[in-house]
Amino acid sequence: MSKPNRSGDDQQELERKVREFYDDILDKGTDIDRRKYLMALINFKIEKVRSKNARATRIDYWLKISILLLAALSTIILGLKLSPDDWSMHSANLALIITSVITFLSGLSAFWDIENYRMRTKIMYNKLKELRYEFAFLHLDEQAPEEDYLRQTMKAFLNIIGDGYWERRYLQRLDESGTRKEEKE
Repeated sequence: MSKPNRSGDDQQELERKVREFYDDILDKGTDIDRRKYLMALINFKIEKVRSKNARATRIDYWLKISILLLAALSTIILGLKLSPDDWSMHSANLALIITSVITFLSGLSAFWDIENYRMRTKIMYNKLKELRYEFAFLHLDEQAPEEDYLRQTMKAFLNIIGDGYWERRYLQRLDESGTRKEEKE
């Protein structure tokens, strides 16, 4: 069963309601509301990152195992010396097909860079858990945190989830290509 497609107006209305909800929490909410919201946000993101990491780990694992098994199969096929005359021609063609599949899977692995993605999500997952432990530990004595601490925790949360990653990556690519240097001048 697929999700219903939202029209542009429905999507804008939903975004407006979400903004109002966040503004109400930040502007009118009590410290307890803010703490609950921040903890819920951290917990939600931890679960989301954990599931992304698990999926990326499975994909990375199966790509690497598939490449390894296909390479071994190709080597065995090329090494077999059977008596039928047409075996050498068929085995060479079969090995060619297998190595082309290996090349395709290796290309996908390099293009998607799943291992790097998996490592980044694992690091993000661990940092989010650390932030959650720190935030929960602060509230064990049931003292309401100061407003500044909530804002610092929110800022740390945003830094951890890597919203700035793509901006830094883009600027790094511009530096490597020399385009950014030309823009500065």
